[in-house]
Amino acid sequence: MMPLLVSSQTLLTEDLVTVPTKTLKNALIVKNERDFLKNQITVVRDSINILVTITNNQDSIIKNQDTSISLYKKIDTDRQKQLEYKDNIITDKDNIITDYQNQIKKFKLKFIVSSIAFVGILLVI
Repeated sequence: MMPLLVSSQTLLTEDLVTVPTKTLKNALIVKNERDFLKNQITVVRDSINILVTITNNQDSIIKNQDTSISLYKKIDTDRQKQLEYKDNIITDKDNIITDYQNQIKKFKLKFIVSSIAFVGILLVI
């Protein structure tokens, strides 16, 4: 809204008050500036509300991603524990197999020694 150019004093009919032209111009300028600033404040307020909403949404995304990362870390830790457990089981089974192989060797040795002794006894008789 443009200020009205007033080249003369305005006479109010009710109270017969005279307003100087310069005062009227200043009043209109102040009113226009007030309206403009009011509109700017509205725009700034709306912008702030939008930015707050965006920030809240980004915070939510960050929290969700943090939760996902924590879950992936837990899954990885659990998987590592399972692998270690399986490695321990394999090591235990390998030890059992080694023990059985050693026992078989001892049994074979005893069997061979017993067979030789039996053959020796048979030859002596």
